[in-house]
Amino acid sequence: MSSNTNYEISMPTTDKLRGMANWPEWSTKVQLALVSMGLWGHVKGEVIRPADDAADWVKSDSKAIFFMINNMTEITQQKLKQSGWDVDIATSETTWNLLKSSVTKITDESLADLLMKFPHYKRRDFTTFNAYIAKTLWAWDTIVKAGGLDDKFLVMTLMNGIKDTYPEWYTNWKHDCDRGKFPTKQDFLQFLSAKADDEEAAGGPKGRTSVTSMLTWLTQMIKA
Repeated sequence: MSSNTNYEISMPTTDKLRGMANWPEWSTKVQLALVSMGLWGHVKGEVIRPADDAADWVKSDSKAIFFMINNMTEITQQKLKQSGWDVDIATSETTWNLLKSSVTKITDESLADLLMKFPHYKRRDFTTFNAYIAKTLWAWDTIVKAGGLDDKFLVMTLMNGIKDTYPEWYTNWKHDCDRGKFPTKQDFLQFLSAKADDEEAAGGPKGRTSVTSMLTWLTQMIKA
């Protein structure tokens, strides 16, 4: 990358890249901006560096790199460097790919949080419709690639279903999930079954309605 980064580049209004939380909206806006500047082909690797007289190519590629780096927080920049990014040998293509990899790498804790939030994304919570679509599609892709649409998704959905009615249960299970300790479907089913038995034995109204209905639905989901 050229050391001359004295560029005059404007960007659509958006927060600087902080990490995984705002990557979907940030990446969409950055892509659109780079397209408008004729630089997205560099990032996608479609504009090949010429064997001879590459000065113009290097200048354009450096602009794309500067644009990305200039629109992320210092913490994100440090994370990128820790992932192996080197300003002296970087291209816009390698910068984008490494940035995406380092920012979107998901841990068990992050996956647990994403699984909890995914069913509840609402358009009203996003600044633009595109931001809502980008976030939802990114989250779906991340969950699928992480293998999250299995028992974890079912368990987390059920947890969310008992959050309001049984907050103490939810808090305990969520605490384990936040530490990356997902309950298995069998463990969670046994737990709910035991609680349902306790409440029914005590004659509590929740036992016959909320929990028993939930277990019936869960059984149907398992058999499906």
